[in-house]
Amino acid sequence: MFEAKGYDNSTKVFDGHSNKNGAMQMPGTYFYSLDYAVNGITIHKTGFIVLKY
Repeated sequence: MFEAKGYDNSTKVFDGHSNKNGAMQMPGTYFYSLDYAVNGITIHKTGFIVLKY
């Protein structure tokens, strides 16, 4: 669906389109898995987003 390194809320942002194939994502519930580092410690977060158009 969408993958980005250095997400910045302006040039690297999810707008409903897949950056894998360019298609608009279908409405529904999507689950995510994030890995990021804070002060050299890797943090893993999971959750979900609901897309409604």
